[in-house]
Amino acid sequence: MPNQDDQVASPPPFFTNAAIDDQPKPEFTPTPDNLSKTSSFSDQPNPPQVEHRESFHSNFPPPRESLRSYSSISPKKEIPNLSPTPKIPADLPHQPQSSSTSLAILLLAIISIASLAASSFLFLQNLTLKQQIRVLQSTESARQPSETGSTNPTLSDTPQGSPFTSNTGTSSATFSAFSDLGKVVSIAQKESSTAQLLMITSDDITRGEATVYKYWFRRTPSQKQYFHLQYSRTSEPQLFSESVVSPDNSIPDLIPAFQANQLGISDLDAHNLAWQQSVAPIVGSNLKPTQVKAKFINSRPSDPSITQSINLWQLTYIFPTVSNQRNITIQINANDQSKIFSNL
Repeated sequence: MPNQDDQVASPPPFFTNAAIDDQPKPEFTPTPDNLSKTSSFSDQPNPPQVEHRESFHSNFPPPRESLRSYSSISPKKEIPNLSPTPKIPADLPHQPQSSSTSLAILLLAIISIASLAASSFLFLQNLTLKQQIRVLQSTESARQPSETGSTNPTLSDTPQGSPFTSNTGTSSATFSAFSDLGKVVSIAQKESSTAQLLMITSDDITRGEATVYKYWFRRTPSQKQYFHLQYSRTSEPQLFSESVVSPDNSIPDLIPAFQANQLGISDLDAHNLAWQQSVAPIVGSNLKPTQVKAKFINSRPSDPSITQSINLWQLTYIFPTVSNQRNITIQINANDQSKIFSNL
């Protein structure tokens, strides 16, 4: 059998009629090999010649007319079947995303509400705690006197003294709030014969003779009108004719106790007692306060076990800012010298 690849690569040469006539005519041989080599297609009308022609053409591309007819018909039938357009549901892919988004929004809303509730609760708790601390510090902490007018509102300058003169932190001065109290009451009764002494205060009791005390008076027992006297041994007494004491819930008068010698220990004695027994063991003997504030009043302390009003000293120790030591407040019973409150 002849090789079909050879026939495709190099087809048999074309001979003219003259060349064919010059060739000797071989005898008829039905073998396809001899037919393809020596005979022409026009000289062999037999069926083998037709079969050979079909085999020959089957190795070549179809005629252009056949290709043209095939390309014009087949795309209409084959393209829709080869690449069908898939139908994708439009709603299904969005359902999981929508549910997830709703769940996330719900969780964020719950977290926000919980955070607001917690913040409100903590804020209310903080306010309540602050109020309780203020009550514990002193039942009379809100009873702060203030000046609204005076015959001489300008305070006289006083020299600055050393806060402490001993290694124990106690004051060596002898001038106290009770030292010249008789003279102070006489000046007050000239202002008002029915004057009542409500309290005694000082911004710093560690300045010795330069310590300034303020004595607060109510003009009459029934009228809530007030004045106060500022007194120091290094300056002249100053009378402020109009003052404010708030709140005034019938504060007892201290003059009868003074006349009966029942006021108790002085501010200096209360300071020495508080420093040695309470303050120094906490802050040490080397740290000194910059000032010691004092207030004396007859009042009911914050201790619920004490049912009667007592004479008490409230001392507040203020330390240098660089020491990072918070202020210390101590209340001492002036009559029995017991500590009734401290914020230590």
